[in-house]
Amino acid sequence: MKKENKRMELSELTKGSAWDVQENDIQAMIQTAQRDIDFEESWEHYLSVIKSAFSVETYKGDDKRTQMSLEKQGYKLLDVKSGDKTIGVAIKKKVIRKITDFTYENIHHVTTAQMLNVLSNNFDSGWESIPQSVKDIIEQGFDISTTTLPKERLKKKGGMYEKKKKDGFDVLEIPRGTWVEAIFAKQKPLVEVPKMNINDITDDTSETNENDNENYTSNAEEEEEMTEDNYGTLMDIPTDLNGDEDGAQSYDEEI
Repeated sequence: MKKENKRMELSELTKGSAWDVQENDIQAMIQTAQRDIDFEESWEHYLSVIKSAFSVETYKGDDKRTQMSLEKQGYKLLDVKSGDKTIGVAIKKKVIRKITDFTYENIHHVTTAQMLNVLSNNFDSGWESIPQSVKDIIEQGFDISTTTLPKERLKKKGGMYEKKKKDGFDVLEIPRGTWVEAIFAKQKPLVEVPKMNINDITDDTSETNENDNENYTSNAEEEEEMTEDNYGTLMDIPTDLNGDEDGAQSYDEEI
């Protein structure tokens, strides 16, 4: 039986995952979230997350002129209930056109082809001309390597170009006269850090305490309690230093 994909809820949306959804998805999420009693107080947070991947404009719900203008610009219009009022919210998915549009939130949601296309449209001086801050973001999501060789040697059999292509890298070639700079890129897998559940911490602590208590009880049971009855046995102190019953008297007599 095929498992149905669960629709993401607005409360689950992050500044990263917002890049994986479209305007219609946001509309459905808002419509569902509005049924929650805490929607109004959470709206500003939701809006902040949505703005990471969407251009957002708000307007009065009955402002027809603004609505027409926003629709012409490609915005999707939504009605959002806030208390007793209904406000108009217009959203449009952002398009990454410049290298400065790359962020740590969206770099894992861009394909290798899209990333290289942005690079090719934004510079002509090669990889080294990119600001280090932008390089850091790109390398967060992609394995990058470069080489510059004479055009006739770039695709030499058994060379770097051939090996990288076999390893699944895409390549952007930038002519440099009779030379060519090749930028190789391959998308890194997105590694999700598991979230620690507070219940797990509590359970582990409780289990540790229980084990400590068990060890303490076990050790206590192994130790024999000292009483008047077993005092002599435990201490095992001889009564006669010279082998006689009256050790002190024998000692005096020898003196």
